[in-house]
Amino acid sequence: MVKRKANEKERMIRKGKRKIDQEEKTELILKIFGAGIHGKTLLNRSDGFSCYKVVVWTDPEDVHVTQVVQTNSHNNWVFNEALTIPLDSPARYLYIELHRALRRRDRRTTRLAVVRKDPGPSSGTVVMGRAKIKLPSPTSHRTIKSEVGLLVLNSDRCVVEDGTLEISMKLHRYVS
Repeated sequence: MVKRKANEKERMIRKGKRKIDQEEKTELILKIFGAGIHGKTLLNRSDGFSCYKVVVWTDPEDVHVTQVVQTNSHNNWVFNEALTIPLDSPARYLYIELHRALRRRDRRTTRLAVVRKDPGPSSGTVVMGRAKIKLPSPTSHRTIKSEVGLLVLNSDRCVVEDGTLEISMKLHRYVS
């Protein structure tokens, strides 16, 4: 008996008298339309010019990131970006984070530099909100549109929903 890897789906296709092994692959097409923070849990109106990005993964080793959106708006951001995420492992959830990086103009070089005012990872970003979303059923063929709640910690260190992320998801299967 041949052992098959858990993350591979193989199909035997009979073509004439010959058998051909072909691998079936699945990708998640994730479209991120926009994001918004409703309250003032993590917002400070004096921050000025800020940059935002969305970080997505099903496997922590394979992280996908949107383009950075630069804006003066502190409540709503438009991304309008599609990410293609290969689903090689039997993942059940999609993890999403909205990140903010504070920026200022460097007078000497006239380029944008990260300002490390807020505590955060070593990259100088602050996580504005997180979401954990159940992936569509493996047999699903339809596009799922949703407004996902972003969870944050408030000043009392309690988890609260303080924002939303507008997304759509669709599974794309093909034989390679």
